[in-house]
Amino acid sequence: MIPLIPISFGKPLMVSLLLLMASSVCTVVLANEATALALSSKIPVARYSLIHPAPDAGQLDVFAVREPIRIPQDIDTVGDALTWLLKDSGYRLVSPQPLSDDTNALLQWPLPQAHRRFEFLPLKQVIELLIGPAYRVVHDPVHRQIAIERCRDPHAKNQPHTLIKGER
Repeated sequence: MIPLIPISFGKPLMVSLLLLMASSVCTVVLANEATALALSSKIPVARYSLIHPAPDAGQLDVFAVREPIRIPQDIDTVGDALTWLLKDSGYRLVSPQPLSDDTNALLQWPLPQAHRRFEFLPLKQVIELLIGPAYRVVHDPVHRQIAIERCRDPHAKNQPHTLIKGER
């Protein structure tokens, strides 16, 4: 008969260890379902290596993707640069009609040469650099759109913003 030895780890969790003795080799088998599930979700990739398949940060949040960005020279305005940046993200810039006049003017500004090259910054931070501190990004995950709002005071936080023309 093989003995079962209960072991407590300070909490009410009880793990039963089954000790098998065979030719001076001791094999420990865990009878804990959570541990068995965790071990089964890992995939062996080499003799001593296991991986746990999970989505990376860029798959969970496309605005967290970090890659070198070089905006082509034929893109002249901030609005065109934003459209170009969003082309592979699955998001798009909201149409200009509901945006305020200030925001539409921002989108027509010429793109500075310093804003054509970014090294391994998250996409959200690149967009924030393009629009500057006087504006903020509004993210709509349902319609997969982004809009730009002008802040009343770029240094004040958590104050109301205007997105739609005529809204005050």
